[in-house]
Amino acid sequence: MPSVPALALASVLTLPFAQVQPPPAPEQPSVPESAEAVLTPASLWNSITAYYRAGAQGEKIVVRAVSPSSSERLAVIEARYDAGGSERPARIRLDLGRLTIFAGDGLVRIISQQDPARMVVRSFDGPLTPAAINAVVPPVPLPQIDWVLASGQGEHQVASLAGVEWHTAAAMDNGWLRLEGQSPDARIVLIAEPTGRVRHVTVYPADGAGGIIELASEPVNVPPPHTWDIDPAGRTAVDSLELLSPPPPDVAIGARVPNLGLMSTDMLAWSLAESLRAAAVGPGDRERSAAALLVLFKAEDTDAETSASAGLRAALEAKRLLERRGLMGNGGRIGVAVHPIAVLEVQQFRAPLIRSIGERWKDRGHAGLVWTSSGSALLDRFARSASSMILIVDGEQRLAAAIPLDGRAGEVDALRAEIERVIRPRVDPIEVPVPADQPAADPSSQPTLPKESPAGGPGGG
Repeated sequence: MPSVPALALASVLTLPFAQVQPPPAPEQPSVPESAEAVLTPASLWNSITAYYRAGAQGEKIVVRAVSPSSSERLAVIEARYDAGGSERPARIRLDLGRLTIFAGDGLVRIISQQDPARMVVRSFDGPLTPAAINAVVPPVPLPQIDWVLASGQGEHQVASLAGVEWHTAAAMDNGWLRLEGQSPDARIVLIAEPTGRVRHVTVYPADGAGGIIELASEPVNVPPPHTWDIDPAGRTAVDSLELLSPPPPDVAIGARVPNLGLMSTDMLAWSLAESLRAAAVGPGDRERSAAALLVLFKAEDTDAETSASAGLRAALEAKRLLERRGLMGNGGRIGVAVHPIAVLEVQQFRAPLIRSIGERWKDRGHAGLVWTSSGSALLDRFARSASSMILIVDGEQRLAAAIPLDGRAGEVDALRAEIERVIRPRVDPIEVPVPADQPAADPSSQPTLPKESPAGGPGGG
């Protein structure tokens, strides 16, 4: 079922090298043996596995996958681990942004930020193993899961770690410890603290043809393991990740974006069409393609505003990079309009509230906030059950993408990359190899993001 890996791994590997402040270091669990005692590959490896099996702990981990063509996919994962003991079972909780996974106490539970009514529930027999988790969700690329559960060197989660032999251990000038190994498929480098906690993992393909995987982590404090489970109250249990997908939205990709009923903070009607027309005029009044990035969020919803703030930063950075590429001649010329949009319920409307939200978003670096009183029903038309999202709208006011933001406050880089992946193919001509005996295609026939016409342009707002 192709949609299952797509749902799970999209939640993992579209997340960025997060722009987050390092959390305060937690109390370190006691480790039976210091890595500095006798520094050999075996002793350092034993110290690493001892650390991850020494008690409840947590990490914020950035996963970066670089393809042979140098394209990147990134993810931020908040992980909690407890190897358990004689009086408590092993438990693991993974927060992937859009998905949250709990495994322990004989159950695997998974919820999606986009589906508030259902959860995946699957039971397993015996102790917790990577296989119990991977039977429900495709492997999350964290070798720490194997280290915690004493089930291997990471191969159940990252296939190229299968059969690794650790051959070199060395102390670094900054006090950290470096462990290198080789598997049939890859060269692996671990950087660990003297306690045994791994700060960085790099997996290099042995033949140079595959992709590189990097993990960078920071420790975080965690609550007691018995509180890690996901509350099933109000949710219907289903058996498959595929069943967590929300119903299709009303406005399909490629459809014209309807009138959003937008107003400025000065209580004046605001037109998306006018914003696109302005974006289509570049330096020197030269015509160019246009797109709009609309960051919608439920007003007075702290989580929605936090996620939307990350979406706004991603949108502004994507705008900067896309417009710069066009000016430098490295891609199609495009102007990108970016607007945060507060979505209020009718009963919320008060002029002082609108002005207060506008001031808040000025502090976040954007003075162009607009609003609508169309309520949650408007958000549901683009992504059901989402409280914040980015709408990517092309120059003809057609929907190019709707990107839910809930749970993605730490994913600025991944969101920026996601925006660019939608817009760049629409604005950059697609080069098709032409056989020597055929004439080259007329460049004007290559697909681009539609340009605004000076006279008509899109209507409505």
